[in-house]
Amino acid sequence: MSEENELIAQLNSDKRSVKIQAIVKLTRAGKGEKAIMALLPYLASEDRELSFFANQAAGKIAERAKISLTELSGKEPATVKELSPTTEQVLNRETFLNAGKEQVDTLLAIIRNTPERIPDEALPAVGSFLSRHGGISDAGFLEKCLLKDNSNLALPFINAAESVAPSILPRVLPHLLASSEPLVRSRSVSALRKIDPEEAERHFSDLLSSRNPENRLAAIGIGFLFPFERVKGYLLSMMPDEHDQEVLIACQTVLASNPEIDTALSILDCIDAVAVGQKPMLTLIFRTVCQAIAATGLLPADEASPEAMIKLWKQQRLQSFLFDLEIQLSFADDQKKASIIGWIEKNRQHPKVLELIERLGKNPQTEDVFRQLTRRQSVETATPPARPADIKPVKPTELLPPMPAER
Repeated sequence: MSEENELIAQLNSDKRSVKIQAIVKLTRAGKGEKAIMALLPYLASEDRELSFFANQAAGKIAERAKISLTELSGKEPATVKELSPTTEQVLNRETFLNAGKEQVDTLLAIIRNTPERIPDEALPAVGSFLSRHGGISDAGFLEKCLLKDNSNLALPFINAAESVAPSILPRVLPHLLASSEPLVRSRSVSALRKIDPEEAERHFSDLLSSRNPENRLAAIGIGFLFPFERVKGYLLSMMPDEHDQEVLIACQTVLASNPEIDTALSILDCIDAVAVGQKPMLTLIFRTVCQAIAATGLLPADEASPEAMIKLWKQQRLQSFLFDLEIQLSFADDQKKASIIGWIEKNRQHPKVLELIERLGKNPQTEDVFRQLTRRQSVETATPPARPADIKPVKPTELLPPMPAER
């Protein structure tokens, strides 16, 4: 699916922040009529935020694709009259969104000298205008607007401040980071990262651990700003407790964008630990990461297949289990030691168990166990590994539930 189609699909999300984010991204990714038609329902929305971002996006797409927005919408656009420094025309959103080059100086003069003339409903468009045409002399105006409003309509002002007046950011970011809007918080974290990376990561982690799935989605959306290994750790730790499908899909996108063998194996750990109802989605993420590993050439296709990865995971789990048994034998009481020895006897024909027995003979703390095992003349027929009930620290290798059928 193309980026444009994916963003259009996100317009159907029941999460408001996802919808707004999709509209904002369509400003850049929208290619033509299809994107504009998807935005039309929001152009005259009573929701001020949706209306502003949709009009901004549709206007940019129409300009880029040389399409008449008027013909598609069936509505006459708001006109932008010729302005002069002395004009008393009532300014509106379109004045700043659609300003021509010849109007820039006049509009800047209004913003700097008579900002009281600008109605509140036009202010977000002023933020967009200043991000393109503003300068350091607009710092005071930007700071005032950002300290007054930390709704989604502050996003154009954050962009403008970062572009033309970054010196005000330390003074406004605390207010913005306290916003109830996920997109404002995540955008503020992005700006904070250039000032204090460690503090930015702390706020990033807070967003990821939020009970609000829209906060988690917003955080994942800026995950690329932080070291991948750390982001991967955050995502893998949250996935077993995650139930929101959109959040899990976002995790999948990030993990598959930089596929690693260790990631695939860690996802299998998650699948093994969660309830039955959570397994299908995590299994889909696992399969997607396997496909990405093969596609990037990290492993040959046959070694990157889900089946091959599961086999590798089982081998590693068995190895981990056997090392744990070796440690337990060094400190176990007689009863537990007898249980472990019984398990080893039943499974001693397995190559890895034979390696364990050899290691026991080289360890002074387990030499007595090695002697007991080697003195036994009668060896029971090997059976599939099955740990006694009282050996608890590590699970033995177990078959995963069947993978969902490919669609």
